[in-house]
Amino acid sequence: TRFRNVTGVQTCALPISQALSLTNEGDAPVVIQVQPMLWTQQNWKDVHAPTDQVIATPPVVRIPAHGRQVVRVGLRRPLTAGTEGTFRLYLTEIPTVLKTDQVGMQVSLRLDLPLFVATTNDLRPDLRWSVARDETGLPQVLVTNAGTAHVQLTDIRFWQGDQIVDTPQPAHAYVLPGATRRWPLAKGSAQPTSLLSLRVRASADFGTIDTPLSSSVVAREGHAPAPLLADD
Repeated sequence: TRFRNVTGVQTCALPISQALSLTNEGDAPVVIQVQPMLWTQQNWKDVHAPTDQVIATPPVVRIPAHGRQVVRVGLRRPLTAGTEGTFRLYLTEIPTVLKTDQVGMQVSLRLDLPLFVATTNDLRPDLRWSVARDETGLPQVLVTNAGTAHVQLTDIRFWQGDQIVDTPQPAHAYVLPGATRRWPLAKGSAQPTSLLSLRVRASADFGTIDTPLSSSVVAREGHAPAPLLADD
Protein backbone atom coordinates (compact mmCIF):
# COMPACT_ATOMS: atom_id res chain seq x y z
CA THR A 1 0.00 0.00 0.00
CA ARG A 2 1.60 3.26 -1.10
CA PHE A 3 -1.13 5.77 -0.42
CA ARG A 4 -3.36 5.76 2.61
CA ASN A 5 -4.51 7.95 5.49
CA VAL A 6 -7.52 9.14 3.51
CA THR A 7 -9.48 11.63 5.57
CA GLY A 8 -12.43 13.89 4.91
CA VAL A 9 -15.95 14.87 5.91
CA GLN A 10 -18.62 12.28 5.35
CA THR A 11 -21.90 14.14 5.71
CA CYS A 12 -22.19 17.28 3.62
CA ALA A 13 -24.87 19.95 3.88
CA LEU A 14 -25.66 22.34 1.09
CA PRO A 15 -23.79 24.23 -0.25
CA ILE A 16 -21.57 21.22 -0.84
CA SER A 17 -17.80 21.53 -0.85
CA GLN A 18 -15.61 19.31 1.27
CA ALA A 19 -11.91 18.48 1.43
CA LEU A 20 -10.42 15.01 1.03
CA SER A 21 -6.83 14.64 2.24
CA LEU A 22 -4.59 11.96 0.69
CA THR A 23 -1.26 11.04 2.30
CA ASN A 24 1.48 9.07 0.56
CA GLU A 25 3.49 7.12 3.12
CA GLY A 26 5.70 5.49 0.50
CA ASP A 27 9.21 6.35 -0.67
CA ALA A 28 8.16 7.13 -4.26
CA PRO A 29 5.61 9.56 -5.74
CA VAL A 30 2.18 8.25 -6.74
CA VAL A 31 -0.42 9.48 -9.22
CA ILE A 32 -4.07 9.02 -8.19
CA GLN A 33 -7.21 9.31 -10.32
CA VAL A 34 -10.32 10.40 -8.39
CA GLN A 35 -13.61 9.25 -9.95
CA PRO A 36 -17.05 9.90 -8.39
CA MET A 37 -19.72 7.22 -8.93
CA LEU A 38 -23.46 7.16 -8.27
CA TRP A 39 -24.28 4.46 -5.71
CA THR A 40 -27.62 2.64 -5.76
CA GLN A 41 -28.81 -0.78 -4.64
CA GLN A 42 -30.84 -2.92 -7.01
CA ASN A 43 -31.81 -6.59 -6.85
CA TRP A 44 -30.10 -6.93 -3.46
CA LYS A 45 -26.75 -5.71 -4.82
CA ASP A 46 -24.68 -2.52 -4.91
CA VAL A 47 -24.61 -0.75 -8.28
CA HIS A 48 -21.97 1.88 -9.10
CA ALA A 49 -22.38 4.03 -12.23
CA PRO A 50 -20.52 7.07 -13.59
CA THR A 51 -22.10 10.36 -12.57
CA ASP A 52 -21.72 14.06 -13.32
CA GLN A 53 -23.52 15.11 -10.13
CA VAL A 54 -20.31 15.05 -8.09
CA ILE A 55 -17.05 16.68 -9.13
CA ALA A 56 -13.56 16.08 -7.73
CA THR A 57 -10.87 18.74 -8.23
CA PRO A 58 -8.28 17.96 -9.34
CA PRO A 59 -9.44 14.68 -10.90
CA VAL A 60 -5.83 13.45 -11.14
CA VAL A 61 -3.31 14.24 -8.39
CA ARG A 62 0.41 13.60 -7.99
CA ILE A 63 1.47 13.01 -4.40
CA PRO A 64 5.22 13.19 -3.66
CA ALA A 65 6.91 10.65 -1.43
CA HIS A 66 5.80 11.19 2.18
CA GLY A 67 3.66 14.09 0.93
CA ARG A 68 0.03 15.10 1.13
CA GLN A 69 -2.52 16.35 -1.39
CA VAL A 70 -5.97 17.83 -0.83
CA VAL A 71 -8.82 17.09 -3.25
CA ARG A 72 -12.02 19.16 -3.18
CA VAL A 73 -15.24 17.17 -3.59
CA GLY A 74 -18.47 18.98 -4.38
CA LEU A 75 -21.79 18.95 -6.23
CA ARG A 76 -22.30 20.33 -9.70
CA ARG A 77 -25.91 21.09 -8.82
CA PRO A 78 -28.08 20.82 -5.69
CA LEU A 79 -29.80 17.53 -4.95
CA THR A 80 -33.51 17.24 -4.28
CA ALA A 81 -34.12 17.93 -0.61
CA GLY A 82 -35.63 15.23 1.55
CA THR A 83 -33.50 12.20 0.66
CA GLU A 84 -29.82 11.52 1.18
CA GLY A 85 -27.55 11.44 -1.86
CA THR A 86 -25.39 8.29 -2.04
CA PHE A 87 -22.16 8.12 -4.02
CA ARG A 88 -18.79 6.35 -4.07
CA LEU A 89 -15.32 7.74 -4.73
CA TYR A 90 -12.87 5.56 -6.63
CA LEU A 91 -9.25 6.44 -5.84
CA THR A 92 -7.15 4.57 -8.37
CA GLU A 93 -3.37 4.54 -8.50
CA ILE A 94 -2.08 5.10 -12.03
CA PRO A 95 0.89 2.80 -12.71
CA THR A 96 4.22 4.48 -13.39
CA VAL A 97 6.35 3.54 -16.36
CA LEU A 98 8.93 0.97 -15.38
CA LYS A 99 12.55 1.59 -16.25
CA THR A 100 13.97 -0.62 -18.95
CA ASP A 101 16.29 -2.32 -16.47
CA GLN A 102 13.52 -3.00 -13.92
CA VAL A 103 12.00 -6.44 -13.47
CA GLY A 104 9.23 -7.69 -11.23
CA MET A 105 5.52 -7.21 -10.70
CA GLN A 106 3.88 -3.81 -10.28
CA VAL A 107 0.69 -3.60 -8.20
CA SER A 108 -1.72 -0.66 -8.36
CA LEU A 109 -4.10 0.12 -5.51
CA ARG A 110 -7.71 1.28 -5.67
CA LEU A 111 -9.74 2.53 -2.73
CA ASP A 112 -13.53 2.63 -2.90
CA LEU A 113 -14.98 5.13 -0.42
CA PRO A 114 -18.63 5.86 0.48
CA LEU A 115 -19.82 9.46 0.15
CA PHE A 116 -23.18 10.59 1.55
CA VAL A 117 -24.80 13.98 0.97
CA ALA A 118 -27.31 15.19 3.57
CA THR A 119 -29.85 17.47 1.87
CA THR A 120 -31.61 18.35 5.15
CA ASN A 121 -30.81 18.01 8.84
CA ASP A 122 -33.61 15.57 9.72
CA LEU A 123 -32.74 12.53 7.58
CA ARG A 124 -33.20 9.16 9.31
CA PRO A 125 -33.19 5.48 8.36
CA ASP A 126 -36.31 3.42 8.99
CA LEU A 127 -35.70 -0.33 8.87
CA ARG A 128 -38.49 -2.84 8.21
CA TRP A 129 -37.46 -6.45 8.89
CA SER A 130 -39.32 -9.48 7.62
CA VAL A 131 -38.81 -13.15 6.89
CA ALA A 132 -40.04 -14.85 3.74
CA ARG A 133 -39.28 -17.66 1.35
CA ASP A 134 -37.54 -17.25 -1.98
CA GLU A 135 -38.62 -18.71 -5.32
CA THR A 136 -37.13 -22.09 -4.35
CA GLY A 137 -38.86 -22.21 -0.98
CA LEU A 138 -35.78 -21.50 1.12
CA PRO A 139 -36.13 -18.99 3.98
CA GLN A 140 -34.54 -15.57 3.76
CA VAL A 141 -34.44 -12.44 5.89
CA LEU A 142 -35.28 -9.11 4.24
CA VAL A 143 -34.65 -5.59 5.49
CA THR A 144 -36.05 -2.55 3.69
CA ASN A 145 -34.92 0.96 4.51
CA ALA A 146 -38.10 3.04 4.25
CA GLY A 147 -36.31 6.11 5.62
CA THR A 148 -34.41 9.00 4.08
CA ALA A 149 -30.83 8.16 5.16
CA HIS A 150 -28.51 5.18 4.89
CA VAL A 151 -27.67 2.83 7.73
CA GLN A 152 -24.56 0.74 8.21
CA LEU A 153 -25.19 -2.58 9.93
CA THR A 154 -22.39 -4.59 11.52
CA ASP A 155 -22.18 -7.83 13.46
CA ILE A 156 -25.50 -9.02 12.03
CA ARG A 157 -26.74 -12.25 13.57
CA PHE A 158 -30.05 -14.09 13.25
CA TRP A 159 -31.21 -16.11 16.22
CA GLN A 160 -33.76 -18.89 16.62
CA GLY A 161 -34.20 -19.36 20.33
CA ASP A 162 -30.66 -19.53 21.71
CA GLN A 163 -29.15 -20.79 18.43
CA ILE A 164 -27.48 -18.64 15.74
CA VAL A 165 -28.87 -19.30 12.24
CA ASP A 166 -26.13 -19.58 9.64
CA THR A 167 -26.14 -17.25 6.63
CA PRO A 168 -23.82 -17.35 3.58
CA GLN A 169 -23.28 -13.57 3.51
CA PRO A 170 -20.95 -11.31 5.55
CA ALA A 171 -22.29 -9.98 8.83
CA HIS A 172 -22.17 -6.35 7.70
CA ALA A 173 -24.00 -4.27 5.12
CA TYR A 174 -25.07 -0.78 4.08
CA VAL A 175 -28.78 -0.32 3.40
CA LEU A 176 -29.47 2.80 1.33
CA PRO A 177 -32.74 4.78 1.43
CA GLY A 178 -35.47 2.92 -0.44
CA ALA A 179 -33.34 -0.21 -0.86
CA THR A 180 -33.80 -3.80 0.30
CA ARG A 181 -31.09 -6.25 1.34
CA ARG A 182 -31.53 -9.96 1.96
CA TRP A 183 -29.80 -12.80 3.78
CA PRO A 184 -30.62 -16.36 2.66
CA LEU A 185 -30.77 -18.71 5.63
CA ALA A 186 -29.08 -22.08 5.68
CA LYS A 187 -31.27 -24.89 4.43
CA GLY A 188 -33.07 -26.60 7.30
CA SER A 189 -32.22 -23.87 9.81
CA ALA A 190 -35.73 -22.44 9.95
CA GLN A 191 -38.82 -24.54 9.39
CA PRO A 192 -42.21 -23.04 8.40
CA THR A 193 -43.55 -23.23 11.96
CA SER A 194 -40.54 -21.44 13.44
CA LEU A 195 -39.86 -18.65 10.95
CA LEU A 196 -41.73 -16.09 13.03
CA SER A 197 -39.61 -16.93 16.07
CA LEU A 198 -36.48 -15.55 14.40
CA ARG A 199 -34.76 -12.48 15.84
CA VAL A 200 -32.12 -10.17 14.44
CA ARG A 201 -29.33 -8.72 16.54
CA ALA A 202 -26.93 -6.20 15.04
CA SER A 203 -25.08 -2.94 15.60
CA ALA A 204 -26.22 0.13 13.64
CA ASP A 205 -25.21 3.77 13.33
CA PHE A 206 -28.00 4.71 15.74
CA GLY A 207 -27.48 1.96 18.31
CA THR A 208 -28.08 -1.73 18.93
CA ILE A 209 -30.80 -3.71 17.17
CA ASP A 210 -32.41 -6.65 18.95
CA THR A 211 -35.86 -7.31 17.57
CA PRO A 212 -38.09 -10.08 16.25
CA LEU A 213 -38.54 -10.21 12.51
CA SER A 214 -41.64 -8.76 10.88
CA SER A 215 -41.13 -5.62 12.95
CA SER A 216 -39.83 -2.11 12.41
CA VAL A 217 -36.60 -0.56 13.70
CA VAL A 218 -36.48 3.23 13.47
CA ALA A 219 -33.51 5.44 14.31
CA ARG A 220 -34.00 7.74 17.25
CA GLU A 221 -34.40 11.49 16.75
CA GLY A 222 -31.16 13.30 16.08
CA HIS A 223 -29.57 10.35 14.27
CA ALA A 224 -26.43 11.40 12.42
CA PRO A 225 -25.13 9.18 9.60
CA ALA A 226 -21.76 7.51 10.09
CA PRO A 227 -18.66 9.33 8.79
CA LEU A 228 -18.96 9.74 5.04
CA LEU A 229 -15.47 9.11 3.81
CA ALA A 230 -14.15 5.95 5.40
CA ASP A 231 -13.08 2.51 4.33
CA ASP A 232 -16.09 0.30 3.77
